[in-house]
Amino acid sequence: MSKRPEWWLYVLAKIWPITWKSARATQWPIVGGLVAKTALPLMSEKNFNVTHIPINKTISGPQSTYLPERVLEELIERSAHRVIIKRCTCRDERKCDNHSIELGCIQLGAGTEEIDPRIAHHVSKKQAIKHMHRCVEDGLVPMVGRVKVDNLIWGVKDRGRLLAVCFCCSCCCTVLNSGKYLPEEVARRIVRLKGLELTTDHQTCTLCKTCVDSCFMNALSIENGRIVRDDKKCKGCGLCVSLCPEKAISASIDSVDDAVEELQGRIRQRIDYESDFQTNEEQGMTSNKTFWILLMTGSIGLWALSVFGGQILFPESPLKAWGLFLALIVIHVSELPGTFKLGRELGLSPQRMLIKTMLYGFTWWVPLKKGIFDR
Repeated sequence: MSKRPEWWLYVLAKIWPITWKSARATQWPIVGGLVAKTALPLMSEKNFNVTHIPINKTISGPQSTYLPERVLEELIERSAHRVIIKRCTCRDERKCDNHSIELGCIQLGAGTEEIDPRIAHHVSKKQAIKHMHRCVEDGLVPMVGRVKVDNLIWGVKDRGRLLAVCFCCSCCCTVLNSGKYLPEEVARRIVRLKGLELTTDHQTCTLCKTCVDSCFMNALSIENGRIVRDDKKCKGCGLCVSLCPEKAISASIDSVDDAVEELQGRIRQRIDYESDFQTNEEQGMTSNKTFWILLMTGSIGLWALSVFGGQILFPESPLKAWGLFLALIVIHVSELPGTFKLGRELGLSPQRMLIKTMLYGFTWWVPLKKGIFDR
């Protein structure tokens, strides 16, 4: 269990301006490039990949469905564990007047079992779904995906077991207020829902610029007396649809099933939010034991082959027996990088692997020396 006292949420709110100020700082002359390079590792393809789920009930297509229900309920139902963070840091920092700061994000996956109950409610699937509906009905836009920095914020060891479901408002959300300042490499990791299209009815549009001003990616502009959308920049959050006073913007989706399948596939490439944490640890312990047994068996086998192979093949030539031993050692050492890589994938300490390998090597030496040279 992590240790995050209740006052941690208030500390977060005080330091939170660093997030959106850092994004804007990437555009500064001279130092902007340095800020971007410093932040990029935290926002790499592996560490940051999110998608907004439009909350517009008027989305059209072959299948009539309300996307938040279709997408988020399934994620919650599949989750191994879940929490609701007690306060939304973005709204808390900005002292939001439009939405309650208690409409915090949902975190899914076995990693949430480690989150301190002083900063989060550990909830059932039914409670999480109820909270999701409350947030969406309040006009908040869900953002789903991998945000590695959450592991640090909530005190969860990074095992790829934490999926963030944020509920964002255009007035306070760090992403919705910083997207236009993000380096292109980072902006690409805010991924539009597959098959989602947004269309403007130019006959109805009055060019009030509400959509242009509200777009967090600067994807909308006015050219030649009409709204123009840059589809490469548009992330499909649906805010323009919600905010348009003339209802001149509509959303449609080709296939809800395809969109959900693509999103879930992208999530699973980065996070396992479905598997029970205890089951994974038990499997990890079994894998670790198997790894050490194989390593020890291989070491003993090398010792036996060196001793008896030398005695059988070269009974009268200790020098040749020694040569055989060296050849086998070279073979063994050449396999160590692969062995260490496997160990790291199992979560084993490289230092422990090196020490144990050296100890196994020492256990070969005494009997081997006696077997080869004391004849």
